[in-house]
Amino acid sequence: MSNNVLRLVSTTFQNPIADLIQSYEGNDANAEDNFKTLVGTAVRCGCTSRETLDDACWPGELEVLEFRASMGEDVCYYEPDGVTIDYNKGKQGYKVSKITTKSTYSSNKAVVGKALDAGVPLLDSEGNPVGKTALEKAVATTKPEKSIAEKLDIVLETLDKLYGQASSEEQDRTLETLHARYFA
Repeated sequence: MSNNVLRLVSTTFQNPIADLIQSYEGNDANAEDNFKTLVGTAVRCGCTSRETLDDACWPGELEVLEFRASMGEDVCYYEPDGVTIDYNKGKQGYKVSKITTKSTYSSNKAVVGKALDAGVPLLDSEGNPVGKTALEKAVATTKPEKSIAEKLDIVLETLDKLYGQASSEEQDRTLETLHARYFA
């Protein structure tokens, strides 16, 4: 763990999301509580989609980034198209390239965001936060099954992308294999 991360762990922030990010940097034993805290934040802020969750979390993420930048750490934003923007420009609304040294926060935030987008309730019938695995399973059941034609379209798109990257020998071999399997 870098010195900056150690300082981050021992710093108290104004924003509860910043404190949550701080706890992700600390002990993995808090993982379940951290997930529940993120769910609670989404519910308390009235989040209805991944976008509104991003908006609710942004001030806390920004507070952590500003702290890290003040400690001399390289911090940057990126726009949705992946272009890196210098942190010092400080344009709110850009997403953060890496908010924690562990992927747990980003992973948990993605699970909550997907659940919101899918309309899956974040709380059970007793008002308790639904666990991460249960949310992931619930989101998976909301996705409609793809038809064979849709699956084949995905395979063909992938083949198109890879075929263009292949050498001429690999392209020839691929065409021969396809012809032998499906057109002979």
